[in-house]
Amino acid sequence: LKELAGSDAFMAATAHSVSALRMADREMVLRFLAFMIRDPETYSSVEFDSFLSEVMGDLNKMTERELDVLRKAFRVAMDRAKELFGTDAFRKRGSLNARRQPLNKALFEAWSVCLYGLQEDQMLKLNPRKEQLIERYIGLINDPVFLNSVSQGTGDIKKVQLRFREIRRIVQETLGD
Repeated sequence: LKELAGSDAFMAATAHSVSALRMADREMVLRFLAFMIRDPETYSSVEFDSFLSEVMGDLNKMTERELDVLRKAFRVAMDRAKELFGTDAFRKRGSLNARRQPLNKALFEAWSVCLYGLQEDQMLKLNPRKEQLIERYIGLINDPVFLNSVSQGTGDIKKVQLRFREIRRIVQETLGD
């Protein structure tokens, strides 16, 4: 977690704005890894912190080869987020003119896992359509149900599944244009 939180890819994607104090940066990395190894659609934990602790146990049992796969996945996700969103990656954005908001952990996990899951040809198709993707994302942020899923009680089962599903949906809609 420390290695990935200190990586150039993470620093660039988060615009160097995640504090290492109280290990907020490592928690964000762990959230990504958690939903890489456990499908968000099957997430069923009542207590999000317990879920993260369980995942830490899973990570500690992995081979170096398995961990290398996750390291590479993380870097790909960070590079893609930076490429598509620049310094606005993982932030709530209610309009094109809105001032930049702080990073959001729930958005971080959902966007990063979704972006990593894209094939290379999908990224090549999505990149020139990033304005359309951002417009859809702004629409999503302005949806009170979605906004609540990334703002309050973000470990709730339905909220976790909703945010992953909706981000995947707008990406697929943008790819389909």
